[in-house]
Amino acid sequence: MTSPLIDPTSPRVFIDSSVLISGMISKRGASYALLLLAELGLVRFITCPYIQKETERNLGAKVPEILPLYHQFTARMNWELVADPSSEQVLPLISVIPPKDAPVLAAAINSSPDRLVTLDTAHFIRAVNVSQMSGLIICTPGDLLREIRQLLAKGFGHQ
Repeated sequence: MTSPLIDPTSPRVFIDSSVLISGMISKRGASYALLLLAELGLVRFITCPYIQKETERNLGAKVPEILPLYHQFTARMNWELVADPSSEQVLPLISVIPPKDAPVLAAAINSSPDRLVTLDTAHFIRAVNVSQMSGLIICTPGDLLREIRQLLAKGFGHQ
């Protein structure tokens, strides 16, 4: 079902499983706030089957009681689903990021998002060469919320 609130000009945010898991587990914090913004159509989440499976597997292992809520949430979302990357796209990335994260980075690169949002700061953010090599703006949910607040303030004439 497509949400009538989705605007094709909504910022496209590639979302890592860490953000989905955090937002589903805790009703506080930036990850949950981003889930709400996406549900309202103010940002458009981009994901791939690899991330969906990883999210479901981790939720099932850590907090299986949340899986029905996760399924309800995903059913309401107007996801932009991109294909999992090919092994030819993933293999070169293993030199800059751990193998389990390489498919995430490759899928993000393929989708050309406005932002790649993750809580995996060690592998995606502090490893500066990942952003430089990929050409992506990579941030945490908190970073993205601060950016959105600044844009809203500027749009309403507040500096």
